[in-house]
Amino acid sequence: FDNRKGRVEIRQITLQTPELNEPIPSEIISEEGLKKSGGTSPEVLYQIHPAYPADAMRARVQGDVEMTAMVLVDGTVGPVTVTCSRHKDLDIAAVAALKAWRFRPAVLNGSPVPAVVVVEMSFALQ
Repeated sequence: FDNRKGRVEIRQITLQTPELNEPIPSEIISEEGLKKSGGTSPEVLYQIHPAYPADAMRARVQGDVEMTAMVLVDGTVGPVTVTCSRHKDLDIAAVAALKAWRFRPAVLNGSPVPAVVVVEMSFALQ
């Protein structure tokens, strides 16, 4: 970081958008499958709301983004797939927020297991 003569220069920083539509392995159990097997579904412990992208706000884009995500055994969010999209900027913001969520992992036969959850995030202009 260099701040001389009113100029700001930032070096060696890489910004990356979250991956959209990462494949979720088909063998990962769904919430419905957990219930049928006597297990417990993942439970949200910490969540953040997505930031409304400025470009989407200016374009007056609003709506819901539906995602399917894999909750890993440590409670973090693994691969995410956007299943219902309104706008790419909203998708990116929703996936980034979901990746920051933390869950109590699913439990089957007394052990934590990865599981698939469906999450919907809403974007509404006021």
